[in-house]
Amino acid sequence: MTTPPIFPTSLSYETSYQPFLPTPTTASKSLKVTQEQQLRRNTKNEQAKKQQTAYNSALSLAKSMVNQVVQTFFMLWMTGNSIQIFSLIMLAMAAISPIKSIFQIGGLFSKYEKMGANCFFPKFLYFVGNIICIGLVLWKCNKMNLIPLEWLENDKYLHSYQYYNDQSSNGILQSFVSSLFR
Repeated sequence: MTTPPIFPTSLSYETSYQPFLPTPTTASKSLKVTQEQQLRRNTKNEQAKKQQTAYNSALSLAKSMVNQVVQTFFMLWMTGNSIQIFSLIMLAMAAISPIKSIFQIGGLFSKYEKMGANCFFPKFLYFVGNIICIGLVLWKCNKMNLIPLEWLENDKYLHSYQYYNDQSSNGILQSFVSSLFR
């Protein structure tokens, strides 16, 4: 049996060049198995990267709400405590925006959950940021005297209840201590 030359001597495309040693069938099978395993590993890594990217995007969205808290506080602080049309409009916008955002949390984070990211913490952070904004709005309403808290000072039933509780618990203790030092 003669071995074919290493370099073809003619420029014909019909030459059938056979390698010196045929590849064993077991090697080709193991090569296919390792290629399949590598393909599975690559798809798992790609899915993990997509999930991590989706989680980071959801977290950055939630952190933007925390930045919005600072902006809302500054805006409400700058409007002043007097009741004017500008300050009332700013107060209304600061109140409506977080309420709308709370109701839209599920739809806002759904695209990240479809990518496989666990969005519990970003949703929680976004929710807390909106609740803080609502608290800031209530604080501003109190500063503008839009929340009537003065009626509690003039309530005779509330004061009689407090007087009764003071007499029943602290009054006895105070009378005992004052009797010791007479």
